[in-house]
Amino acid sequence: MLKKIIKLQNIKQWQHIANGDQSFGHLNLIYGRNGSGKSTLCDIFECINRGDRDGIEALKPIESDGAPFVNVLVDSKQITLTKL
Repeated sequence: MLKKIIKLQNIKQWQHIANGDQSFGHLNLIYGRNGSGKSTLCDIFECINRGDRDGIEALKPIESDGAPFVNVLVDSKQITLTKL
């Protein structure tokens, strides 16, 4: 189960997100305006679930020079792109 988003960087709308104290429970509500990144967040979760590193790298915005970076806490294990 997803516990926490530690850091998302260079992924579409998620240019630099470091989520300090926010954690997820069994049921969560994600809401926001159009274009704020809700579907992108779902895409990130789906790629992590499938172990699809290329899928996450495909979400890199055209205008960014940096590589995508994902660091999330699932159960008690940190998941990054290099560990997918």
